[in-house]
Amino acid sequence: MRAEKYYLLSVDIGGTFTDIALMDVSSGELNFVKLPTTPTDFSFALIEGLERIQKQTGIETDRVMYVVHGSTIGINIIIQRKGAKTGLITTEGFRDIPLIGRQSRPKIYRWNVGRPRPLTPRNLVMEVPERILHTGKVSKPINEDKAREALRELKKHDVESVAVCLLHSYVNNINEIKLKKIIEEELPGAFISVSSELIPEFREYERLSTTLMNAYIGPIVSKYFDNVERILIKNGINQLLIMLSNGGMSTPEVAKRCPVGSIESGPAAGVIAAAYLGKLIGRKDVISLDMGGTTAKTSLIHGGEPRVTSEYEVLPMEVGEQIIRGTGYPVKTPVIDLIEVGSGGGSIAWIDAGGALRVGPQSAGAYPGPVCYKMGGTEPTVTDANVVLRRINPDYFLGGEMKIDGEASYEVIKQKISEKLGLGVEESAEGMIDVSNSTMARSIRYVSVERGYDPRDFTLVAFGGAAPTQVCQLADVVGIPEIVVPKGPGLFSAIGMLVADLRHDYVRTCMVPEDGLDLTTLNQLYEDMEKNGKRLLQKEGNSSENMKLLRSADMRYTKQSYELNVPVPGGILRENDISSIIKRFHELHERQYGFFMPNEKTVLVNVRLTAIGTMVKPKLKVEEKGPESPDKALKGTRDVYFREEGWISCPIYERDKLAHGNLIKGPAVIEESDSTIVIFPGFETAVDNYGNIIMRRLKR
Repeated sequence: MRAEKYYLLSVDIGGTFTDIALMDVSSGELNFVKLPTTPTDFSFALIEGLERIQKQTGIETDRVMYVVHGSTIGINIIIQRKGAKTGLITTEGFRDIPLIGRQSRPKIYRWNVGRPRPLTPRNLVMEVPERILHTGKVSKPINEDKAREALRELKKHDVESVAVCLLHSYVNNINEIKLKKIIEEELPGAFISVSSELIPEFREYERLSTTLMNAYIGPIVSKYFDNVERILIKNGINQLLIMLSNGGMSTPEVAKRCPVGSIESGPAAGVIAAAYLGKLIGRKDVISLDMGGTTAKTSLIHGGEPRVTSEYEVLPMEVGEQIIRGTGYPVKTPVIDLIEVGSGGGSIAWIDAGGALRVGPQSAGAYPGPVCYKMGGTEPTVTDANVVLRRINPDYFLGGEMKIDGEASYEVIKQKISEKLGLGVEESAEGMIDVSNSTMARSIRYVSVERGYDPRDFTLVAFGGAAPTQVCQLADVVGIPEIVVPKGPGLFSAIGMLVADLRHDYVRTCMVPEDGLDLTTLNQLYEDMEKNGKRLLQKEGNSSENMKLLRSADMRYTKQSYELNVPVPGGILRENDISSIIKRFHELHERQYGFFMPNEKTVLVNVRLTAIGTMVKPKLKVEEKGPESPDKALKGTRDVYFREEGWISCPIYERDKLAHGNLIKGPAVIEESDSTIVIFPGFETAVDNYGNIIMRRLKR
């Protein structure tokens, strides 16, 4: 893996576009390819992209050290409910956990807000007699005869995959391990997902949901990763790494056992890229905004480190413009803490029953796409709105490779929005963008204000093909004073994959009050996890000097229901370390909830370990200082519509010709092959030494 070669390559397969980035390790030079995703078979876009990047750069593929791959395949399987036929085996008497879920109601007075339909039907859920107590004591060994009967019944239904989640197996997995061996005998070749191997953590419904989801997508994702490896080998590339939702990477061998860990790999890569760039330019407090074709993803980075959570939901219900927590499929594997909303360039505008303008969450996707793509789209989208306002150049979309139809955008907005609202087409287009920005503003406030952070203290890193077009308006709405648009914003997530590290997360539930902590047991738990982490990193080719082992613990006050994650120091833990950890918990609780209870006893619920194998970090290319005047990059002028000013003749600049030190005052437009940056009136822009566009609101 660490052979002396010269390039790193990343592949980010999104819902609308597939991005491929090639970076020269020594010089930091980047080359990109962006092409529409092929939903019928994601590998088609991958093959075409590899051919185009080779033709574009002329490199030999044996000079590529490794390829990092991120995709939306796992989440798309769940969205479309096209997973493998999956059987579920659980403890006798607990067959209906997928249906019952939690007893809490997400919205007390909304009768139509419920839980998602289980990923496997009830007739494929089997019970086996066995019982482990919460203490770990075996109350009833597994009944092997009944287990074989259940598996033979599943075999009659031609199941491809089996999920195993037995009661309290997180504290003692002896019955699950025995059952796994029986499955291997009765259903050879089936994909097996065992909860104690995946997440040995308490909370039965969440553990079962994660295990079942892993089994549901496992066979398809595993075959896809195998296919990607074959394609790369055919192209002379022998090392593949898979981007994970936790912001790290793993080998395909690990990712195929736990495909649920990669369902949000693309969005996670964008957050990692924003954190990396923030550190590089001296801005460690960053809010990342990734607005692509289908959705917009927001995350908060404090002190240079993204937040990672184990409380995540796939497909929560959206009622109007509100995301209803507790209505999706819970996932307990660590995920970069982000909010995803249906507000992308392809998000469809519509008029609701009350006559109000809405945007999203429905999207035109890659096919048929926005109306202006001329591929069969019939509904107005945010991209169509930006084309109508001439913020996007119809003759320079994807660098001129894709011609778009501005007149078609005008007509569809006129017919489906303007005439219904009684507004002009330009006003309607501005309204569509306002609604889109309003949705994203709520997501920014959710990750900042609602968690005790003031967005005015942060820099907004805007990327994704759609974000730079409307980010000035969004920053004004939220009150963020500074915006950074990186080079290649439409492909920025692919850069995040190039700067990620190998990462593996471990967890053990202990559930011990602070006055009952046994330091010997606690130290042993961390030592065991560290041994496992080191062993796996060594297997992946990491030397000990490239490893980092980060400890943490989930804690709460007695009788609380949910926990906060607290950093834990390395080495042998002593009494004074425990006091420091408890103090840190009180501080985090006050930040999160506005109060803390220093006289209340705490409980240590889970211990966690993150094992990181640091990879080669390519350096971004440093630009030479140029003049303040950007005249060398001037392409011409174009009339662009802004609400308060109307149509204004704006200078149009070519981003590739901008130099470090150039200053631009809005209104203006900067065009590049994968995105368009619109500098609104009242904003000033500077180009830094890495080619980033830094925008600030001028004093009013």
